Amino acid sequence: MIGLALLYDVINNYKEIAVRYMLGHNFWHIGDYLFKKYINIFLSSLAIGFLGLVLYLYFYNQFQKFFSFLYTFGKIILFH
Repeated sequence: MIGLALLYDVINNYKEIAVRYMLGHNFWHIGDYLFKKYINIFLSSLAIGFLGLVLYLYFYNQFQKFFSFLYTFGKIILFH
């Protein structure tokens, strides 16, 4: 959903990106500009989603499976 929202905003503001391209910015400069523009939104939405998940799991089952999930996730996904 976050990716779709960002894609929608980029498509909505295509004129601004086109003007930057016409003024001599290349693909990487435009990408850097968009990254700086959207990084706060992306990180804050991930943090809010993670905190919502933690609060939900606390009230649902007092973290009975949360730590085993983090261990498995870290073992398989992050450190594989």
